[in-house]
Amino acid sequence: GLVLSGFVISLVFGPIAARLRLKLGQRMGLIFGILLMTGSLINVLESAFFTTLGPAVLTSGAVSAIVSYVVLAYFLAKLFPPPSEDVELSEAISRLANRRSGLFWRISLAGMLFFPIFALFGSMVYPVLRPFYENPALGIGVTQPSANVAMSLELARGLLFVLTLLPLVALLPGPRPALGLRLGLVLAVMVAVAPMLQTHWFPPTLRWLHGLEIVGDSLAHGLVIAWLLGSPRGYLSSDEAEATGKKAHRPRRGRRR
Repeated sequence: GLVLSGFVISLVFGPIAARLRLKLGQRMGLIFGILLMTGSLINVLESAFFTTLGPAVLTSGAVSAIVSYVVLAYFLAKLFPPPSEDVELSEAISRLANRRSGLFWRISLAGMLFFPIFALFGSMVYPVLRPFYENPALGIGVTQPSANVAMSLELARGLLFVLTLLPLVALLPGPRPALGLRLGLVLAVMVAVAPMLQTHWFPPTLRWLHGLEIVGDSLAHGLVIAWLLGSPRGYLSSDEAEATGKKAHRPRRGRRR
């Protein structure tokens, strides 16, 4: 499961790493932060309410993930270099804020919309998965919190997902559908595919249906984030922005008769 997880994560993050025109240290740090948040810390937050795992188990899992993700981020940053390293992360985020008016409410809305997306996809599979959550005798360690707790938890997770992926929104060029697909794949592989490959003690029905559910809401949430926050122009370096501005304001010559 761990080997397959690393392979699938690399398939998704490799092409993304090659588009991050950051210096090696920044590129590695950004990849590590996204891996750790989406693949461990946000999952730990959910596991604290949706599983019977104790704090010691959750903490040890998060610590071991740090070591694994440091190594993985290093190799992704080294093996998938961008064509240039002419971008500063802080400058890219600042330009995103300037391009997208009302960035605060856009981030908030993108985070809040995760809950209805989560509820929609969850309602499709929960009738089948309900016995696994309501029968502790099965011994698989899953439980169902109250509706209010679940709503508060998913609202918090949605906002954390948006904040974690915000640097990718600022750095990745291309149209919104392509950006949304990349963001959705990041969430899908880290929140659904990799965990389901590793939870070998789950029954196959739970692994497949729960995995498909999370892949669906991850792709949908990625498209929502791109629609609300993305820009078709993507990131432009200082020189590119200056050249584009000059081209846009260049006076047109009249036709000769």
